[in-house]
Amino acid sequence: MGLPWIMNLTQNLKSRVVLGVLVVVLVAVHWAMASIMVLPLVYGDEACYIGNARLLAGTGVPINVVTGPARWGHSIFLTPAYVLFSDPYTAYRASLFIGGLMISLCLPMLYHMATRWFDAPPRVAALASLLTCLYPSFLVTSNTLYTMTSFAPAFLLSVIALGRLVETGRRSDAMAFVVFVALLFAIHSRAAVLIPLALLLFVALWRTGRLSTRIALQCLLAVVIVALFIEAIERVFDGAAKIYAEKTAKSLSRNLGRVLPLLSTEHFFPFLGTVAGHLWYLFACSYLVFAAGLVAALRLLFGAPDESAPQHVRVRRWVLVYIVASFVLILLTSATFLHGGGRGDTVYYGRHSESVIAPVLLLGFLALHPARVFRRSWGLLDTAAAVVLAAVFALIFFAQWRHFLESRPFTDVSATLGIYALQQLAGGFHAITTISLLALAGGLVVLLPKPRALQYAALAALGVVFLSSGAWTFYRYFVPPSRSLLGARAIDTWLRENHAAPDAIAYDLSAFSLRKYYDYQLALPRTIFRNFSSADGELPASRVVIAASESAFLRDLGGEVAMLENYYDQALWVLPGPLQDEWRARHWFFPPAYTARLPADALKCRLDLERPHRRGYLGIRVTNEGNSPWVNVYALPKPLGAVRIHVDCRNGGGSAVYRRDLPRCLHPGESVIVDIPPPWSAYLGPDSTSPVKPGDSYRCSVQLVQEGIQPFPDVLTIDVPGS
Repeated sequence: MGLPWIMNLTQNLKSRVVLGVLVVVLVAVHWAMASIMVLPLVYGDEACYIGNARLLAGTGVPINVVTGPARWGHSIFLTPAYVLFSDPYTAYRASLFIGGLMISLCLPMLYHMATRWFDAPPRVAALASLLTCLYPSFLVTSNTLYTMTSFAPAFLLSVIALGRLVETGRRSDAMAFVVFVALLFAIHSRAAVLIPLALLLFVALWRTGRLSTRIALQCLLAVVIVALFIEAIERVFDGAAKIYAEKTAKSLSRNLGRVLPLLSTEHFFPFLGTVAGHLWYLFACSYLVFAAGLVAALRLLFGAPDESAPQHVRVRRWVLVYIVASFVLILLTSATFLHGGGRGDTVYYGRHSESVIAPVLLLGFLALHPARVFRRSWGLLDTAAAVVLAAVFALIFFAQWRHFLESRPFTDVSATLGIYALQQLAGGFHAITTISLLALAGGLVVLLPKPRALQYAALAALGVVFLSSGAWTFYRYFVPPSRSLLGARAIDTWLRENHAAPDAIAYDLSAFSLRKYYDYQLALPRTIFRNFSSADGELPASRVVIAASESAFLRDLGGEVAMLENYYDQALWVLPGPLQDEWRARHWFFPPAYTARLPADALKCRLDLERPHRRGYLGIRVTNEGNSPWVNVYALPKPLGAVRIHVDCRNGGGSAVYRRDLPRCLHPGESVIVDIPPPWSAYLGPDSTSPVKPGDSYRCSVQLVQEGIQPFPDVLTIDVPGS
């Protein structure tokens, strides 16, 4: 019969129009944030998803990672970006657009749940759904390739499919539920706990007469077959990754090894502390709305059954069983995998649990709305229960982990996206008590009974807090590194611009840099990266190597440096062979001593005024016409010996002397445009007198120098008229 309910989440045209407008607004917000991202933030998990996506698209090879490959389900949704765009950075931004679209589609699904099973009026359902979608992590995570952007909507689809199955008992709805649970398993391995949950639900539906014996058996068999099929495909991707990389997926026995120690008293109570820490994170991020949603869900679940209620209202008991059980299982699984370790942030690593909390947040907002959707199950007693629940878990968290938090480093901000604004306000996670008090105070403002107008104001304020927290996190955590590392695109950019990317590159883990390790592989999608360790005496598996710029190991092997990396102590080496001979003929290799005096043949350059720039800037094109590469200042620990731009601006009233730097090293024949600032806005040198003022006419002389050693002979003189 198909799945017409997916396309019919609302019952009237007005609701569809309103929801359509809200979804468009959400998509616009997500896409606006994605468009600001200049360079991607790519770490281990994201790298795996990119590698799988471009392997599916046929546009590249899997990315070599240091932690092991991730599952392939999430990559299916990213694949169109890598099919449509050949430029890796454009494809990455397109994948962010896909993520923003998927997470925005949670809104109509939440609206459907609120109106169909929780008796919410349309306006109340729309408001609660919108506030849920403004949860900070839902806003911010779409600017990464983390699995939440596909897991959260897929989980909501599984909830809707289960509700439809309970209502109709049809095979098509049962198979839809199987498909969505399998999709969750394909997206993330932690969803494996939902497989036995689905089996139990089918058995329970059969025992209560909601499923026929034949359909129940078909569903049980389908769950097993689909789960095995997902694992078989996982082995295929694992085998493909093993061809290109050293790491493979963790075995089942190794994963079980994480669980068995928790049965001992020594590990069990610290494990409970981790669970409490994850719950504390969710309570703090939501300002107790999540706690309110849990209380509301439990009250609806364990309240006296109303046999006179309509069918669609009784169905919600099954839906709530699945929602609550899924959250508990995912929470326990996440705490199991992240228990202990050397990092303090693992204690409150709530990101994986956030993928399934949207329905609970929805219930929390519905229970707090002045329309009193839960008037028979929510009141002052429930408010007190939510506060006490949060306080108890906070106390467990403090008692169990305070020493751990104070003695372990905090390295993974991505674990704290939803609470990042609170963290900054409180001065960091070491101020854990301050963060808790802020969250409790904000929660009390919303939770405590109050007049209708004030309740609306509290909900509006909470929406503003959610939105501003997400924006704060985005602009403080995402935007700065996305823009600040533009100048660090050196080795990968140089290889692409010169069409010199080799088939394989050996990467020295002895000079490991997390950011650049993945940047290189993102920018060079068809190049295989092979890891080795020069510190252990391992030989590289390729003639082209990325290693430390002062690697005596590679120098002894006859290696020469073709490119130096900005800001990082890394270089592109080429070992003896035909490629080294070819690149030497092109004068692509740096001298062994990077800062040695350049010979006369290397001091040839061309300086051209490319464009006048707004606000008085001058765009100067610098071209290397010599026979040796130039080292820029960002590739060296000290400026001495680097090629820099000497600027001397003079008029009748004074002078301004200062330096500008090349954005990267330049090889013979290469050029780059450097913006020269007006003399009144520059860092002035020691030879400056009275600075040139805005509006003055002046003469600007531009000349290259090898810092502290010698000037270049060519000088470009530009007369700048006054305004």
